[in-house]
Amino acid sequence: MTRSDEPGSPPGRPAVAEAPARGILNPPARPMDALGWLSLAALSGWLIWAAFRMIPPQLWHQGFQAHRLAASYSTWSMPSMAYSDVIWLYRTHVLYLHLLPYLVNRIEYPVIMGWFMYVMSWLPGPLAYWIGTVAVLAACAIATFFMLRRIAPRTYWAWALSPLWLPYAFLNWDLLGIAPLVAAWWCFRRERWVWSGVWLGIGVAVKFFPIAMWPFMAAALWARGRRQDAWRFTWAAVISVVGLNLPMAIANFQNWSWFFTFNAGRPVGGDAWVFILPALSKLTSTLVVDGLSFLILGAVALLALWATLKGADPAKTAALAFVVWMVVNKVFSPQYMIWVLTMASVAEWPIWSLVAITLGGLSDWWNSFGVLGYGDRHVYPLFLPYSPALYFRVLGFRYVTLLAATAAGALAVWRRPPGDPTARGAVAGARRPRAAGP
Repeated sequence: MTRSDEPGSPPGRPAVAEAPARGILNPPARPMDALGWLSLAALSGWLIWAAFRMIPPQLWHQGFQAHRLAASYSTWSMPSMAYSDVIWLYRTHVLYLHLLPYLVNRIEYPVIMGWFMYVMSWLPGPLAYWIGTVAVLAACAIATFFMLRRIAPRTYWAWALSPLWLPYAFLNWDLLGIAPLVAAWWCFRRERWVWSGVWLGIGVAVKFFPIAMWPFMAAALWARGRRQDAWRFTWAAVISVVGLNLPMAIANFQNWSWFFTFNAGRPVGGDAWVFILPALSKLTSTLVVDGLSFLILGAVALLALWATLKGADPAKTAALAFVVWMVVNKVFSPQYMIWVLTMASVAEWPIWSLVAITLGGLSDWWNSFGVLGYGDRHVYPLFLPYSPALYFRVLGFRYVTLLAATAAGALAVWRRPPGDPTARGAVAGARRPRAAGP
């Protein structure tokens, strides 16, 4: 990429007078300090522990016999709070038959995830499939750690230390989507707009959630006078998404579109709507809940976009809108908490808010899988007597922590520290002509 002699500040970063270009655009990497090594060791420990504790006992002696992965997996995994979609879908989607995803085998996930599942299924048996999948997901977590260390030096260590990785790192393939999302922000901070768009498109083709980041990233560029860069970033994302999806859509549209059909048809979960509109939740009025979710999220997103156009850090505004999306969504799967944690870390929310997110996520793990395990074996976690009142109290605690963290995120958007330049100065410095490239 060719840079001008006098670069302006990147979106969301304050202008710094007479500072070297590298110090503004891409802060030099610092040697790992004790906290960095400790957090990396903690993250590695969570991942290793999670990988072993989630292996069902039968896989140790039946690991190369796919057809013998027992249907009783949930009977073991739910009470043990060690369930993983990675293992469960190996059997329910008959991955061991190596049916081509989307072309033959209908998969309810975006295309990269479906093809990743297919590639891993060629390993010899479910145990090898699990180990191979876990190795790739763990590599994504470690890569994300080092990227966060560069773009979020105030919070990366809390992200790695969080025990949320024990229950959620391998519950689903989320890390496969989190890594390209963070890579998009990493490239964005380095002013590599095309690569940022490419990584964002890859993330959308893995888990779809990263699509929520595009409006804020594009708006930040537009507000700072970098209209051509905004279009390059947008087209890079669009071409990546279309290029990855179009072949599957043409080959078998019905199977490819199952991701959208499946999610549109999901009923209202027992989440925030239990407290907001209990009657609607009982009636599973999906259409009404979808409409209300759209209105709430739309209002918050418009306010966040307005703040972005006024010069707020797009990572902070995007994180705020994303967490609201998770809260009002009709389904909030427990592992979505690691997406919330990651977005809050990229936005460098206060450390206490990351602790609150972690506590909410751990309570949700205990609560959700406790109920599911009780349904299989009638054993509630810690041998406590199960009661609906206890379930709803713990569920309420999850939303209290999420709302507290969201409030911190909102304050981070609209409250600038003393001496922080406003958008006017940042835009003025960013309007200089500059050559753009990947």
